[in-house]
Amino acid sequence: MRQLWHETGRARVLGTAGSLEDQIRAMLVSCSAPSPDEILQELAHGDRQAWIDSVRVYDDTLSTLNTLRGQGYQLGLVSNCSCQALDVMKAKGIAPLFDTLALSFELGVMKPDPEIFLAACRALEVQPDECVFIADGAGGEIEAANALGMHTILVLHSDQNRRHDPPTEYDHQVGSLAEVPPIVAALSSTGIERPADTRAGG
Repeated sequence: MRQLWHETGRARVLGTAGSLEDQIRAMLVSCSAPSPDEILQELAHGDRQAWIDSVRVYDDTLSTLNTLRGQGYQLGLVSNCSCQALDVMKAKGIAPLFDTLALSFELGVMKPDPEIFLAACRALEVQPDECVFIADGAGGEIEAANALGMHTILVLHSDQNRRHDPPTEYDHQVGSLAEVPPIVAALSSTGIERPADTRAGG
Protein backbone atom coordinates (compact mmCIF):
# COMPACT_ATOMS: atom_id res chain seq x y z
CA MET A 1 0.00 0.00 0.00
CA ARG A 2 2.83 2.40 0.87
CA GLN A 3 4.55 1.72 -2.46
CA LEU A 4 1.31 2.27 -4.39
CA TRP A 5 0.71 5.53 -2.50
CA HIS A 6 4.10 6.85 -3.61
CA GLU A 7 3.72 5.55 -7.16
CA THR A 8 0.38 7.34 -7.61
CA GLY A 9 1.57 10.62 -6.11
CA ARG A 10 1.74 12.53 -9.39
CA ALA A 11 -1.72 11.33 -10.45
CA ARG A 12 -3.17 12.48 -7.13
CA VAL A 13 -1.54 15.90 -7.42
CA LEU A 14 -2.83 16.26 -10.99
CA GLY A 15 -6.31 15.10 -9.98
CA THR A 16 -6.37 12.20 -12.44
CA ALA A 17 -6.80 9.50 -9.79
CA GLY A 18 -10.38 10.40 -8.86
CA SER A 19 -11.70 11.16 -5.39
CA LEU A 20 -9.82 10.12 -2.27
CA GLU A 21 -12.23 7.21 -1.91
CA ASP A 22 -11.50 6.19 -5.52
CA GLN A 23 -7.78 6.38 -4.88
CA ILE A 24 -7.96 4.20 -1.79
CA ARG A 25 -10.28 1.72 -3.53
CA ALA A 26 -7.91 1.34 -6.49
CA MET A 27 -4.93 0.75 -4.24
CA LEU A 28 -6.79 -1.79 -2.10
CA VAL A 29 -7.89 -3.65 -5.22
CA SER A 30 -4.27 -3.70 -6.41
CA CYS A 31 -3.36 -5.24 -3.05
CA SER A 32 -6.17 -7.82 -3.46
CA ALA A 33 -7.97 -6.28 -0.50
CA PRO A 34 -11.19 -4.73 -1.83
CA SER A 35 -13.34 -3.12 0.86
CA PRO A 36 -17.01 -2.18 1.15
CA ASP A 37 -18.03 1.45 0.78
CA GLU A 38 -18.42 2.04 4.51
CA ILE A 39 -14.83 0.96 5.12
CA LEU A 40 -13.62 3.18 2.27
CA GLN A 41 -15.46 6.13 3.79
CA GLU A 42 -13.87 5.42 7.15
CA LEU A 43 -10.38 5.16 5.64
CA ALA A 44 -10.83 8.36 3.64
CA HIS A 45 -12.11 10.22 6.70
CA GLY A 46 -9.13 8.99 8.71
CA ASP A 47 -6.70 10.12 6.03
CA ARG A 48 -8.25 13.59 5.78
CA GLN A 49 -8.23 13.98 9.56
CA ALA A 50 -4.61 12.82 9.77
CA TRP A 51 -3.62 15.57 7.33
CA ILE A 52 -5.51 18.19 9.31
CA ASP A 53 -4.03 17.04 12.63
CA SER A 54 -0.45 16.83 11.33
CA VAL A 55 -0.18 20.20 9.56
CA ARG A 56 1.03 23.15 11.60
CA VAL A 57 0.53 26.55 10.01
CA TYR A 58 3.28 29.15 10.49
CA ASP A 59 2.35 31.41 13.38
CA ASP A 60 2.31 34.49 11.14
CA THR A 61 0.32 32.97 8.26
CA LEU A 62 -3.20 34.13 9.13
CA SER A 63 -2.08 37.52 10.42
CA THR A 64 -0.06 38.16 7.26
CA LEU A 65 -2.94 37.18 4.98
CA ASN A 66 -5.33 39.36 6.96
CA THR A 67 -2.89 42.28 6.82
CA LEU A 68 -2.57 42.01 3.05
CA ARG A 69 -6.33 41.75 2.64
CA GLY A 70 -6.77 44.76 4.91
CA GLN A 71 -4.40 46.72 2.68
CA GLY A 72 -6.70 46.00 -0.27
CA TYR A 73 -4.68 43.38 -2.14
CA GLN A 74 -6.24 40.45 -3.95
CA LEU A 75 -4.78 37.14 -2.85
CA GLY A 76 -4.35 33.98 -4.88
CA LEU A 77 -2.88 30.64 -3.90
CA VAL A 78 -0.99 28.56 -6.47
CA SER A 79 -0.25 25.08 -5.15
CA ASN A 80 0.83 21.63 -6.24
CA CYS A 81 -1.33 19.53 -3.97
CA SER A 82 -3.74 16.63 -3.64
CA CYS A 83 -7.32 16.93 -2.44
CA GLN A 84 -6.39 16.49 1.24
CA ALA A 85 -4.51 19.79 1.20
CA LEU A 86 -7.74 21.65 0.46
CA ASP A 87 -9.32 20.03 3.51
CA VAL A 88 -6.38 21.31 5.56
CA MET A 89 -6.68 24.83 4.16
CA LYS A 90 -10.37 24.93 5.02
CA ALA A 91 -9.88 23.48 8.51
CA LYS A 92 -7.05 25.89 9.36
CA GLY A 93 -9.00 28.94 8.15
CA ILE A 94 -6.64 29.65 5.26
CA ALA A 95 -8.86 29.03 2.23
CA PRO A 96 -11.41 31.79 2.97
CA LEU A 97 -8.66 34.41 3.04
CA PHE A 98 -7.82 33.91 -0.64
CA ASP A 99 -9.75 35.36 -3.56
CA THR A 100 -8.82 32.39 -5.73
CA LEU A 101 -7.22 28.99 -5.29
CA ALA A 102 -5.28 27.60 -8.26
CA LEU A 103 -4.78 24.01 -7.10
CA SER A 104 -3.06 21.42 -9.27
CA PHE A 105 -5.47 18.58 -8.46
CA GLU A 106 -8.40 20.72 -9.63
CA LEU A 107 -6.72 22.24 -12.70
CA GLY A 108 -4.81 19.18 -13.92
CA VAL A 109 -1.58 21.17 -14.24
CA MET A 110 1.20 21.80 -11.75
CA LYS A 111 4.06 24.19 -11.13
CA PRO A 112 6.36 25.09 -12.79
CA ASP A 113 3.97 24.95 -15.77
CA PRO A 114 3.08 28.59 -16.55
CA GLU A 115 -0.59 27.65 -17.00
CA ILE A 116 -1.25 27.21 -13.28
CA PHE A 117 0.12 30.72 -12.59
CA LEU A 118 -1.90 32.15 -15.46
CA ALA A 119 -5.04 30.45 -14.18
CA ALA A 120 -4.70 32.40 -10.95
CA CYS A 121 -4.07 35.62 -12.89
CA ARG A 122 -7.19 35.10 -15.00
CA ALA A 123 -9.30 34.46 -11.92
CA LEU A 124 -8.02 37.68 -10.33
CA GLU A 125 -8.24 39.58 -13.64
CA VAL A 126 -4.63 40.77 -13.42
CA GLN A 127 -1.52 40.48 -15.56
CA PRO A 128 1.52 38.52 -14.31
CA ASP A 129 3.61 41.68 -14.03
CA GLU A 130 1.04 43.05 -11.59
CA CYS A 131 1.63 40.11 -9.25
CA VAL A 132 4.00 39.30 -6.41
CA PHE A 133 4.72 35.57 -6.08
CA ILE A 134 5.76 34.44 -2.58
CA ALA A 135 7.09 30.90 -2.09
CA ASP A 136 9.84 28.65 -0.76
CA GLY A 137 11.13 28.05 -4.28
CA ALA A 138 10.65 24.29 -4.58
CA GLY A 139 10.48 22.66 -8.00
CA GLY A 140 11.39 25.68 -10.08
CA GLU A 141 8.37 27.75 -9.05
CA ILE A 142 10.30 30.98 -8.45
CA GLU A 143 12.04 30.66 -11.80
CA ALA A 144 8.68 30.05 -13.52
CA ALA A 145 7.13 33.10 -11.86
CA ASN A 146 10.17 35.18 -12.84
CA ALA A 147 9.82 34.08 -16.45
CA LEU A 148 6.22 35.31 -16.49
CA GLY A 149 7.32 38.73 -15.21
CA MET A 150 6.06 38.33 -11.65
CA HIS A 151 7.91 39.99 -8.80
CA THR A 152 9.22 37.20 -6.55
CA ILE A 153 9.80 36.86 -2.81
CA LEU A 154 11.68 33.81 -1.55
CA VAL A 155 10.68 32.60 1.92
CA LEU A 156 13.44 30.81 3.84
CA HIS A 157 11.59 30.07 7.06
CA SER A 158 13.48 28.40 9.90
CA ASP A 159 10.75 25.74 10.20
CA GLN A 160 10.99 24.60 6.57
CA ASN A 161 11.96 21.01 5.88
CA ARG A 162 14.06 21.90 2.87
CA ARG A 163 14.58 19.08 0.38
CA HIS A 164 15.67 21.30 -2.48
CA ASP A 165 18.29 23.91 -3.22
CA PRO A 166 16.88 27.44 -3.06
CA PRO A 167 16.68 29.39 -6.32
CA THR A 168 19.41 31.86 -7.10
CA GLU A 169 17.26 34.49 -8.84
CA TYR A 170 14.52 36.31 -6.95
CA ASP A 171 13.72 39.88 -6.00
CA HIS A 172 13.56 39.67 -2.21
CA GLN A 173 14.28 37.11 0.48
CA VAL A 174 12.48 36.94 3.84
CA GLY A 175 12.74 34.74 6.90
CA SER A 176 9.10 35.03 7.88
CA LEU A 177 5.78 35.84 6.26
CA ALA A 178 5.40 38.85 8.55
CA GLU A 179 8.14 40.56 6.52
CA VAL A 180 6.06 40.38 3.32
CA PRO A 181 3.43 43.16 3.73
CA PRO A 182 5.96 46.04 3.98
CA ILE A 183 7.71 44.78 0.84
CA VAL A 184 4.44 44.55 -1.06
CA ALA A 185 3.43 48.01 0.15
CA ALA A 186 6.74 49.46 -1.03
CA LEU A 187 6.31 47.80 -4.42
CA SER A 188 2.78 49.15 -4.72
CA SER A 189 3.91 52.68 -3.98
CA THR A 190 6.34 52.58 -6.90
CA GLY A 191 4.42 50.21 -9.18
CA ILE A 192 4.88 46.45 -8.95
CA GLU A 193 5.97 46.05 -12.58
CA ARG A 194 9.72 45.97 -12.92
CA PRO A 195 12.09 45.66 -15.90
CA ALA A 196 13.31 42.13 -16.58
CA ASP A 197 16.94 43.08 -16.01
CA THR A 198 16.32 44.02 -12.34
CA ARG A 199 15.67 40.38 -11.40
CA ALA A 200 18.40 39.15 -9.06
CA GLY A 201 18.90 37.35 -5.80
CA GLY A 202 19.20 39.49 -2.72
